[in-house]
Amino acid sequence: VSMRMLAPTLGYDFGLVEQARGRLDVYSGTPAEVLLLGGASSAAYLRTAMDAVSDALPTARRITFPKLGHGAKGNARFGGRPDVVARPLREFFSA
Repeated sequence: VSMRMLAPTLGYDFGLVEQARGRLDVYSGTPAEVLLLGGASSAAYLRTAMDAVSDALPTARRITFPKLGHGAKGNARFGGRPDVVARPLREFFSA
């Protein structure tokens, strides 16, 4: 799916982010296992958000991929490393 195809849905994504602003405490009692994946080269605001979510979910497992950014899961032709991102996902969902 191209970004051009996804673009009309981005407003909904941003709306959900806005609704969640300042409400991380709501998630602190989440009983589900949670895997948080992030890239060390992601934008600062994404790393800050990951820190906040990780703090709100103290039982979450967190993985930060060195040298990768927000697009790590994307197409390898554009610098993505879906092979690297897929490994911990496979492990998490097969456990």
